[in-house]
Formats: sequence, C-alpha cells, structure tokens
Amino acid sequence: MRSFFLVSFLTKASGNNAPGAFFSISESSLNAAWNDVTGDIVNGLRAFKIPGHKDPLVQIDDLQFESFTIGSASVTVNDGEGVEVSLKDMSNAVAHTHFCRTSGEVLR
Repeated sequence: MRSFFLVSFLTKASGNNAPGAFFSISESSLNAAWNDVTGDIVNGLRAFKIPGHKDPLVQIDDLQFESFTIGSASVTVNDGEGVEVSLKDMSNAVAHTHFCRTSGEVLR
C-alpha cells in the first residue's frame, strides 16, 4: 500500500519553476493522493480477519469486520511542523461471531 500511495502522490505532484531537482507538492495534490489510498484502507480492513480458535473447551469462529467506513480524509500542511493526516467519521461493525465454551466434562 505504501508504494501505491507514493505512486498516487507523485502522479498528482506539481512541479515549480525553480531550477534544480526541487519540486513543490501542493496540499490539494496530497489530498487527492490520500483520498486514493483511503479506499484501499477500507478494503484492507474489511478483508482483515483474526483466525478463530478451536479446541475441546473453547471454539471461536474467525473475527472480522462486517462493515467499515471512513467519512472523510484530509491532509493539511502546517508550516514549520509538517503534514497532518486526518481520518474522520470512522465507523465499523464486527460481524456476528460464534463463540462456544464447554465445561470439559465428558458425558456418558
């Protein structure tokens, strides 16, 4: 995902007229690149799964998100401080997970 962000970021970077190998990256370019990556974050978290556990005493199915959303994402450039990345209005729902615990007693 890092390489996708870098490629997306570089394709939206805007050069300036200064001589040399320097270029300027506008806040709007950073926001466009970050918004491209936000969809990948959501898809990655929807696909993320914690493996279940099964033994004679406890059985737990796989745990995963049923839904995951990010309301908005932005990048702000703060002079002299750096870049601030914000993900706002995030929500998620965990899918129903079967959990079964047994007493460990063997019935005859």
